[in-house]
Amino acid sequence: MMSKEELYITIGVKSIVPLDIVALMIEMAMEVEEKDYLQVFRIEPMADYSILRLTQEVPNYEKSIQIEWVVEQKLKLFYMNNVLMLAEEY
Repeated sequence: MMSKEELYITIGVKSIVPLDIVALMIEMAMEVEEKDYLQVFRIEPMADYSILRLTQEVPNYEKSIQIEWVVEQKLKLFYMNNVLMLAEEY
């Protein structure tokens, strides 16, 4: 369950990532018990699906799931301070 804090999604994320995938990413981030200040999402295309991977450094954490959305190219996104952005927007 999300906190009552505001969530900000950058224009780049809004223009590329479907809203249901954004919601899934936020849900994954909220499930992490000990959160680092920076969480990194990577989305990698496969044949007819993509792999969504969440990582953080301290404490070390990684979780990957298969999603139905097929991205055209690899994506890297940052989630910090309730802001979800593409890596190139940082």
